[in-house]
Amino acid sequence: MHSLEDPPIRVLIVDDEPSLGEICQIFLEEMGGFSCETVTSGAEALERVATSPYDAIVSDYQMPGMNGIELLKEIRGGGMDLPFIIFTGKGREAVVIEALNSGADFYLQKGGDPEALFIELASKIRQAVQRKRTEEALVRTRFSIEHSPEEYYWIDCDGFLLDVNEQSCSSLGYTREELPRLRVMDVDALYGEDEWRALWQRLKEERHLRIESAHRKKDGTVYPVEVSLAHHRMGDKEFMCAFAHDISGKKKAQEAARLSDVMNQAIFQTSGEATAVFNEDTIIVMANKEFERLSGYPACELVGKRSWTEFVVEEDLERLLEYHRLRRVPGGSAPRCYEFRVVDRYGTVRSYSAVVDMIPGTALRIASYLDITERKKAEEAIRKSEENLRFFMNALPEPALLLSANGIVLAANDAMIETFVCGHGATAGLPLGDLFPEAFTVLKLPLERAIRENRFVDEECSVKGRCINVKICPVTDADGDVQSLAVYGMDVTDQKNTRDALKKANKKLNLLSGITRHDMLNQITVALGSLSLALRRNPDEEVRARIEHAHTAVMNIQRSLEFAKDYQDMGMKAPAWQRLDAVVMEAAASVPLEGVLLDVQTATVEVFADPMLERVFANLLDNAVRHGEGVTAIRISCHEQDDGSGAIVVEDNGIGVPEALKEWIFESGYGRHTGHGLFLVREILDITGISIVETGEEGKGARFVIAAPPGGYRPASECPGVAPPIAPQT
Repeated sequence: MHSLEDPPIRVLIVDDEPSLGEICQIFLEEMGGFSCETVTSGAEALERVATSPYDAIVSDYQMPGMNGIELLKEIRGGGMDLPFIIFTGKGREAVVIEALNSGADFYLQKGGDPEALFIELASKIRQAVQRKRTEEALVRTRFSIEHSPEEYYWIDCDGFLLDVNEQSCSSLGYTREELPRLRVMDVDALYGEDEWRALWQRLKEERHLRIESAHRKKDGTVYPVEVSLAHHRMGDKEFMCAFAHDISGKKKAQEAARLSDVMNQAIFQTSGEATAVFNEDTIIVMANKEFERLSGYPACELVGKRSWTEFVVEEDLERLLEYHRLRRVPGGSAPRCYEFRVVDRYGTVRSYSAVVDMIPGTALRIASYLDITERKKAEEAIRKSEENLRFFMNALPEPALLLSANGIVLAANDAMIETFVCGHGATAGLPLGDLFPEAFTVLKLPLERAIRENRFVDEECSVKGRCINVKICPVTDADGDVQSLAVYGMDVTDQKNTRDALKKANKKLNLLSGITRHDMLNQITVALGSLSLALRRNPDEEVRARIEHAHTAVMNIQRSLEFAKDYQDMGMKAPAWQRLDAVVMEAAASVPLEGVLLDVQTATVEVFADPMLERVFANLLDNAVRHGEGVTAIRISCHEQDDGSGAIVVEDNGIGVPEALKEWIFESGYGRHTGHGLFLVREILDITGISIVETGEEGKGARFVIAAPPGGYRPASECPGVAPPIAPQT
């Protein structure tokens, strides 16, 4: 049974009888879970699969040009392993065998109850697709396991290693052939038979476990591992799935952290300033308890025995000795305060701030030392934090700000500075309104609301004609008071345009069902009635007349279906920026313009429109040729209007449109062909807010003005030049 949440199975139906292909499509899609397309030849099928993704192919066997098995061989020969089902009226055993030998997944013979037949076909398609997806999933799973950085083991209840990956072999030093002959007890240093049995029983009860253990390599080396275990039952057999990774680095880091904590505890167990007195030979003559702690020596091992130079790191010693020398020189310029690093008897290095003075009337110096190690760490942490914040903010492609609660800019990224003109040379430290006045105008109310309500604010604002999604996150202190605000803006103009366009497209799809259903029912009734009467009465002339009547009705159905297909395509793909000159040239290539000069003067601009924009211009060109009565020239030009919108003008030198019909021509059903051409044009353009009106003068030619809204019209990203006029075709 197909779940509503599953994506539909995309099926390509190949049958040289269009009616059979359509019936197959209808049955499958009404069952649910299928999205079908039909083609009438093997060549067309090859073109489709080369450009569109399908989950399965259902093909007739006997077709002109290329039969179903030949198509299958072409598909398989091209390296495609799409599920392939032969669905035909031919039931010869030789054909069945050839189809299956050529790689067909199933062979299904037409005939019998249609509903049962198509139910069976749907079942075969689902089986083939599910089998294909399962095979792909197994390949992905195996690839993931083989390329996992973790060791992988599949273990039975007796502890045998049934399956491993390359990382297991690499970590343990065994070959792929050696490991499957071993048991858990052979490679795990902590698990013997009893421990293994206890672990197996525990895993059966808890289903999933995460443990730490120690693996033993082939050479006897042991290393710590963290292992994730899962219990799995397959029929009457039970298995263990295990993933393990080496945590040697983690263990070393933990041990280092533990030792560091112990050392720091010893260093920081007291506070205060260390003080000592030195003679001019640098020998310590007095030292307090804090200095004892600084040096690591008791006073009895310091005084008169050691020099202060023993406790200065080598990189700082030369500088401090120069200070000491200058103090002995009258008028010397040695600094009174400075910073340096101390190394104690244990090799511990710390940063200190020193204040050194001469003792008046003596040659002695007295020095006090304040431990600033933590301050240095904090300064470095702040520096790194600020650097990380700067790197992080500048990595954001959109404007970002950090504000204080009173509106002072604490930080702004490069995108913010580039997007908004700064009111001052500085980029931080001033109010938002001073640095970025335009941004302040947009953000003032959202910022006030974020502070007042102390909550995350997410809303869209208009900035310089663009739609910006602004996110404001208050940062609070321990009491819940807002201290700062993180502000980020993302340009979502294109997404908003897309969202609005999709809403309109959905509305139009609802209209489609009414128009197409009405046309189809009427024409199908005519076709069936005419064919039925023709078959009953048999006279040659009447049969011929009825068949002609049926043909006309079917042609009408075909035109309605073509229109329905075009309408259905609208809005199915996201609107995009499109080169106008390229679109016009593609449209012109699909319309017969014999004897008509096409002058394209669209410069190098892009329009944000539905991907069916080419159909718009194809319809307008076709409309001019069909209904302009003697059109010899068509010109397409564009220009930007004062409000930033773009005007695209399509005009010809035909008979024009009567004033009374200028709006009617855009209505569904109006016209002498399908009656949907200009209606479709307006609907396609309206998806992205583009309008179209006819402003020509009757007798002087038609003139259609297409208006793209501001933000939907811009210079092209590439500028190869203006497209040349197209000469009249002969």
